[in-house]
Amino acid sequence: MSVSYADKPDPDELAVYCKERLAAYEYPRHVEILPALPKAASGKILRRELRSRAHDSQ
Repeated sequence: MSVSYADKPDPDELAVYCKERLAAYEYPRHVEILPALPKAASGKILRRELRSRAHDSQ
């Protein structure tokens, strides 16, 4: 999800928000706030890079 905020969002608050509105298998287990999503020259989001970041942080 890509959202623009005036204030920096709280990852814990976002996780609670998702848990209240989504089924247990749908809500994120980990929330990380990034300044921007990694994108290819075509503008597509580089999901592999996001997965590797998540894997490296665990």
